[in-house]
Amino acid sequence: MTTSKIAFQGDYGSNSHELCVEHFPDHEPVPCATFAEAFAAVRSGACSLGVIAIENSIAGRVADVHHLLPSSGLKIVGERFKPIRFHLMANPGVALEDVREVSSHVMALAQCRQLIQKLGLRATVAGDTAGAARELAEHPDPHHAAIAPALAAELYGLTILARDIEDEPDNTTRFLVMTGDPSPAEPPAGVECLTSLIFHTRDVPAALYKALGGFASNGVNLIKLESYIDGSQFTPAQFYAEIEGRPTDPGVVLALDELAFFSGRIDVLGVYPADGHRRPQSASASAAASPAAPPPIAAPSIDEDDGWKGALVEYRRSIDNIDAALIHVLAERFKCTRKVGALKARYGLPPADPGREAQQIERLRSLALAADLDPRFAEKFLNFIIAEVIRHHEAAAR
Repeated sequence: MTTSKIAFQGDYGSNSHELCVEHFPDHEPVPCATFAEAFAAVRSGACSLGVIAIENSIAGRVADVHHLLPSSGLKIVGERFKPIRFHLMANPGVALEDVREVSSHVMALAQCRQLIQKLGLRATVAGDTAGAARELAEHPDPHHAAIAPALAAELYGLTILARDIEDEPDNTTRFLVMTGDPSPAEPPAGVECLTSLIFHTRDVPAALYKALGGFASNGVNLIKLESYIDGSQFTPAQFYAEIEGRPTDPGVVLALDELAFFSGRIDVLGVYPADGHRRPQSASASAAASPAAPPPIAAPSIDEDDGWKGALVEYRRSIDNIDAALIHVLAERFKCTRKVGALKARYGLPPADPGREAQQIERLRSLALAADLDPRFAEKFLNFIIAEVIRHHEAAAR
C-alpha cells in the first residue's frame, strides 16, 4: 500500500516536522527547502497534504507564505497550533561561554532575541532551524551554536546548552493544512469553522470601509485582515481575511454579497474546522445571543440648593439618553428583521411565520414580567414591529 506524503518547509527535526509526526502519523513527512517548494510538492500531487507555518505569536506573520497563498492553487483544509520550544545547541564538548555566533531561521531568531542579546551573540540567518543544526553537525565549530527544537539535537548529535530560550513561555505558531484538491469536502455539519479568503477592493474612496460593513451588520466575526500590494501595482490593494463561519451560513451569505459589491474579485481559499486551541465559539455566540442588561440608571443626587428642580433636570436628561438608546436599538432590530425578510424572499419563503411569532411573544411576555412590566405592552411592541416589517416587505415587492 502506498503511504500518503505530507510536505513541510524545513529539515528533519524542525517544528514543522514535529507537527507532521504528531498530527499526521499516517503520512510520510517530506522536507522542502523553501515554502515555494512545499507548495509545489502539494500542487503537483507528489504530496497529498502540506503543513505551512503562517504566523507566530511573538514574531508575527510569515511574509513568504502570505504572498504565496493567493497564487498557490491550493485549498486550506485545516489549521493547527503548536507550542514552540527552542533550545540553544552546539557540538559535543562546546561550553556556553565559548559560543560567539548563533544561526537559525529568521523567525526563530526573532523569537529568541532576549537570550541572543544577553549572551552578546552574532546572529546569522539560516534557511531553517533544523537545517542550521544539521549544518553545524556536518561542519563542527567550537564558537558556533544553533537554535532549533530538541528533536534536531537528537537527530544530529548536538548538545543542548540552554533549554526553552524563547522570549515568551506561551510562544505558539499557527500552521495551515493545505491540499491540492480543488474541491475538498467541507467539514461535517455542527463543526465550528473558519473561512479564509482573498479579495481586491475597488479603487474608490472608502472601498475597504464599505466592503467590510457587511460583516459587522450581519454579525460575522472577522478575525484576521491583512493587506498586500498586488504585483507591481500599488492600487488597488489585495486583502487576506479570515472569518468565523461558512460561506453557506445566512449571515455570511449576506456579508459576502456586500463584500462582492465593493470588491473586484473574491477567492475563497478554504473552509475548515477551527482548531481546539481557539476559544470556544459557542461561548461567544451565547454571549452575543443573550446580551447583558444595561446598567441601571443611578438616581440623581438632590442638592439642597437645587431641590426638586435639579432632580427633575437630571431625570429628564436620563430619559433623553434612554430614548436615544431605544431608537438606536429599534433601528438595529428593524435592520436585522429586514435581513431575515430578504433571506425569506430570496429562498421563496412567506414573510410571516406564525409559529415563530408566537414563540417571540411568549419570550417577550416572560422578559416583561421579569422586568416588572405589563406583558401586554411587550406583545403590542412585537406586533407593531411585525406589522411594520410586513408593510416594508409589501412596499418593496410593488
